[in-house]
Parts: sequence; C-alpha cells; structure tokens
Amino acid sequence: TTARARAPWLKAQIAAVDKDAPAPEIETMQEYMASLVASQRFVMRLLALFAGIAITLAGIGIYSVMVYAVERRAHEIGIRLALGAQPGHIIGMVLGRGLRVSIGGAALGVAGGLALTRYLKSLLYGVTPHDPLTLGAGCALVFTAALVACYFPARRAADQDAISTLREE
Repeated sequence: TTARARAPWLKAQIAAVDKDAPAPEIETMQEYMASLVASQRFVMRLLALFAGIAITLAGIGIYSVMVYAVERRAHEIGIRLALGAQPGHIIGMVLGRGLRVSIGGAALGVAGGLALTRYLKSLLYGVTPHDPLTLGAGCALVFTAALVACYFPARRAADQDAISTLREE
C-alpha cells in the first residue's frame, strides 16, 4: 500500500491514544519537499519565461536591424550580383555581419552575467555561477537566434534581381 493510503489508519491510531489530540496533517515526503521548493520553482519558471521573451525580442531586433542594413545596401548588393557575385557569397556577407554583431552582444551579456552572479547565486541549484557549459549554452542560443534572424534578410538580398535593383537608384 502507498503512504497516502495509510494516512486514515495512522489518524485512527493517534485518536485511539488521545481523543483530544487534533487530527494531524499527514503528507508524504514528496509532497513536503514539493512545498519546500515551490517558491524556487516558481521563480525559475518566471525566469525561464522572461528568458524566452528576451531571446524572442533579441531575435526580432536582430532581424529588424538586418532588414534595415540590407535595404540600405541594396544598391551595393545589386552591383555585386550584376558583376557576378554568387548568391552564397551575398548570404555569407550578410550572415557574417549579423554574427559579428551578435558576438559583441554575447560578450557583453557574458560580462554582465558574470558581474551579476553574486545576486543570482542564491537562485542557482546544481550549477556554479561561472559554469562554462551553461555560459556556452546561453551563447549558442544567442548565436542560433541571430543566425535564424539574419538568414531571412540574407536570403532576400541574394534573391533580388540585380537589374531592377540598379534601375531603382
């Protein structure tokens, strides 16, 4: 039988010994431990939600900046395409620019995270504040978001018609 199933029997045994004793609250160790870590679990879920929102906003921001940068360089990209540049070269050029900017952002983020570790130390469980695996995973997530955000403007730049782009200017 389970521990939960034994609770009525245990309450009856206590009542048999002392009828004036209040009925005890009986909970399993799993329920007790869950109640102890409930607030930490809530904070972690909230932080995970905010992290998801932050990475989404970062991706949208990078995408917007890259669209703007590609639009500003549309004439140059049109000339490159007219002179024989391969679409893969254009995609690489735009992705390289976006990833260089994201490297700077990741470096600032790691520096800020390391500076704030003493405030977040009490929220960490099973991870040291300077855990290289966690920092690397965070940077990889930022680079992946940047790569995805940069790919679509890069693809659009490579697919543009060089002649029509040059006629617009």
